[in-house]
Amino acid sequence: MKKIIFITVIILSASIFTSKADLNFGIKAGLDLTTISFNESDADPVNFTGFLVGPVVDIGTPIFHLETALLFGQKNKNGNSSNDLYQDQTDKETTLTIPVNVRYNVSLLNTIGGYLSAGPDVSFMLQDERSKSLATAATRLQEDIKDKTFRAGINFGAGIHFLKRFEAGIQYHIGITDEYRTLSADSKFLKGKNKTWSITATYFL
Repeated sequence: MKKIIFITVIILSASIFTSKADLNFGIKAGLDLTTISFNESDADPVNFTGFLVGPVVDIGTPIFHLETALLFGQKNKNGNSSNDLYQDQTDKETTLTIPVNVRYNVSLLNTIGGYLSAGPDVSFMLQDERSKSLATAATRLQEDIKDKTFRAGINFGAGIHFLKRFEAGIQYHIGITDEYRTLSADSKFLKGKNKTWSITATYFL
């Protein structure tokens, strides 16, 4: 149900803003730091670092802009985790993310300005290279951690744009669907959601 709602929101948003709007195409790239927090107190957060790159479309209107993109991303576990769920794991995953952000732009001197943005995104798992042997310090898990192939979240961002072609920004992503789920030895579902900081640069053609 969540998947249907988010895809519907993205399609409707795009159709509304593309009517009588200016289109600008570009390339976005960036680095991100993801923290996955679990719902059990004895499961410590896990950090991942990664990158993203892909085409972006800015749809301009007299008041707001709508930005959407197809972002190819890859992230790796950041060193040895203190979380026993991930101890000595080799973790790498590849995703395709589709954000749709509404932006409010402010221009200064016609050459430089800033923006604020917010909106939903959906993400699809393309490849997962996570080892499947997992254990806690005290007990063996009954099932392996399962990556969710579909994820959704909300983005909040800000940045600067200059010379009508370049942008630099920072974004905070809050996952609202589970990124990982497993059944622990005490028959409780162990769930993990992500929060991600991203630093990006965009060049418009």
